Amino acid sequence: MKDLPTGFSGAAITIAGIVIAAAVVLVLIVVVSKLRRRRLLKRAWEKIALDEDHAHALQAKLLEHIQFFSENQRQPVSTAGFWKGRNVPRPVRTALISELIDARVVGEVAPTYSNDFLSFIGEAWKAFFCLPPKVLVLSDRDWLLMVNSRMDGRQILIERMILTVDSHDTNNSISTGGGNVLGVAQGGRDVKLKVQDVAQQNSTTDVEQLHTLLRALRLDSELAADARVAARLKTHADLLEQELEDPMSPENRQNHLDRIVGLVDKYGDAMATTIRVLGNLTQN
Repeated sequence: MKDLPTGFSGAAITIAGIVIAAAVVLVLIVVVSKLRRRRLLKRAWEKIALDEDHAHALQAKLLEHIQFFSENQRQPVSTAGFWKGRNVPRPVRTALISELIDARVVGEVAPTYSNDFLSFIGEAWKAFFCLPPKVLVLSDRDWLLMVNSRMDGRQILIERMILTVDSHDTNNSISTGGGNVLGVAQGGRDVKLKVQDVAQQNSTTDVEQLHTLLRALRLDSELAADARVAARLKTHADLLEQELEDPMSPENRQNHLDRIVGLVDKYGDAMATTIRVLGNLTQN
C-alpha cells in the first residue's frame, strides 16, 4: 500500500485533533453545567429551609395557576406569568418545581429544538443557570381532584404528602412498609388490616377483585356524611375506573392496592365498606 501524501496525513491529524478537542470541550460543558446546577440548587434548598411555609404557599399557588389555565386534562400551561413580580430567584423556582415533579403532581413539557446541537446547547444553558421549566402540566389525578373535588393547591400538597397535617376527627394510622392499618369505621366499629397481607395478596389479585374494590369505594363515597370527603372518594373512584380500562399488569395492580390502602389513612372513618373488602382480600 502506498503511503499517504504528507499533506493529506497532516490534514487528517489536524481534523482528528479538532474532533478530540471539541469532544473534550463538550464534556467540560456538561460537567461544569451540572456541577454549577447542583451548587445553585443546594443554595436554593438552604434558602427554602428558612421559610418552608412560604415555599409551600408558592407551590400551592403555582398549582392553582396551572389548574386555572387548564381547561382540559393534560393541557400545557406556561408558568412565566405566575412568577412575574414575585421576586423568586430562578434556582429557587427550579427547586420548588422539581419537588412537584418528583412527587408526580406536575410534569414538565420539554422545549423542542430544531436539531441535536441546539438541544445540547439549550440543556447545558438551562443547567448552568439552573433555569426552571417554563411549561408544566398537571397530572390527571390532581387535575381531577382540583376540578371535581374543588381541592385547592394546599390540599393537593397535603394529599400528595408534600405537607403533613394532624387529623383530629379520625383515629387512623398506616405504615406502608408493614404493620397494621387501623380505621375507625362508620358506626364506631374498629377494623384492623395488615398492610403486608395486602401486598402479599397482589400475586392473586385479579381485575374482578379490583372492580369489587372500586364498587366499595363508590358506595363509601355515596354514604359519606361529609360532602368534601364524598367528592374526593368519588374522584379517586373515577380515576381508578379510568385506569382499570387499560391493560393490567402485576405492577399496576399493586399501585391500585397501595392507593386504596393509602386512602384509608386519610378517610378511614368514611371507608367502612372498602376496609371490609380489603380485609376479605387478605383472607382469600
